[in-house]
Amino acid sequence: MSPRARRASLSPVIRKGVVGLTLTLVLLVGGFVAVGYSPFLNIEKIEVHGLHHLTLAEIEQRLGFEPGDPLLSLDQSAVRRRIEALPRVQSVSVDRSWSGAVLIEIIEHQPAALVMSEPEQWALIASDGRVLTHGLTSPPDLPRISGIRAAGTPGSYLSADS
Repeated sequence: MSPRARRASLSPVIRKGVVGLTLTLVLLVGGFVAVGYSPFLNIEKIEVHGLHHLTLAEIEQRLGFEPGDPLLSLDQSAVRRRIEALPRVQSVSVDRSWSGAVLIEIIEHQPAALVMSEPEQWALIASDGRVLTHGLTSPPDLPRISGIRAAGTPGSYLSADS
């Protein structure tokens, strides 16, 4: 059967149903795009909680978005990965609300010990062995670990064979 004959054999009710369904889908997708990228669903406020040693400026450099950007275009996983790349960050949660707010909760690593990074310079180390900072000449009052190789760069971990 040719395509023309097949179309002619479809009942008018089925044809109207197919046209109606197609039109409904187009309107739904168009409405979603129009509402999702309208100024009514823009990011209006960014809240960052849990900063102790990090600064707001350090976090803002890693966000990848700013107020006024579409809320639906926010890639929460990418934002979380960029912030977690900071050596002091232990974990991050990124949530958005339909009110236009983005809430970022940060848990920072707490320094647990000091390891010499260079002669007379110390590095802060977290309890899991992550190097938080290096090059401290007047370190805080923390236990000093000796007998291991120098600490690496911030964000790296102490070597297991140290």
